[in-house]
Amino acid sequence: GLSQGAMGTFQFIPDSGPTYDAFIQRWESLDPIEYPLAGPGTTPSSFTFLQYDMVYTAGLAADILDKNGELEQQRIPPETWVDAIRNVNFEGISGTVSFDENG
Repeated sequence: GLSQGAMGTFQFIPDSGPTYDAFIQRWESLDPIEYPLAGPGTTPSSFTFLQYDMVYTAGLAADILDKNGELEQQRIPPETWVDAIRNVNFEGISGTVSFDENG
């Protein structure tokens, strides 16, 4: 078939722990009318966990920029964003989220 010989990778995502458990509890409590594909009896996809951590990372980086008075500029240089993101470190749903000089 078309995928014969294809290889791929995917990040391991823990299926337990305080952050994961809190997220699942919240996910299952959502109203499926308001939040399609969420709610009782549903399971978020692995991509949902990664997307959540990505948005949380952006929020923490924006908070760093705000505390440094950087958000008052018309345009924030990319290097400033990179520095802020590299200072983000938290326990996400997908595990520990941190960055070094390579990403």
